[in-house]
Amino acid sequence: ELTPNDIVFFAELLESSKDMKKSVDFCEDALKKIGAPLKVYIKLADTLYRMGRENDALKFYQIVASLKPETRKDLTSEDAGWTYYMVSRLSKENNFSHQINNGKAKNDIYSKSAEVVLKENDIQERMKRIF
Repeated sequence: ELTPNDIVFFAELLESSKDMKKSVDFCEDALKKIGAPLKVYIKLADTLYRMGRENDALKFYQIVASLKPETRKDLTSEDAGWTYYMVSRLSKENNFSHQINNGKAKNDIYSKSAEVVLKENDIQERMKRIF
């Protein structure tokens, strides 16, 4: 029987796997069935992103973002900022701006980068309406 601790260990080995696609699929299924600490969701999302599976990566980043990572003791402010940054980068919506602006981690580099991405998206939308 697989436990959340097993998934944590397995997630650390994801990118060194000979068959990364199979390993990622296994990890996704395990997370859906039994869950794991949020760092595993971030690790899986990062791996999916590097594999070019941006939509799948976004789903896992959004799971973490929906749980207000800036308030979690099991995540660092960098983890929270990174999550918001990736959501804002991969998402076409600006619905995470309130979380970034209200987050405790808004002074780290990832949160600032996420704010810039959101502002850039807003400017691009305004430019599309003008032209």
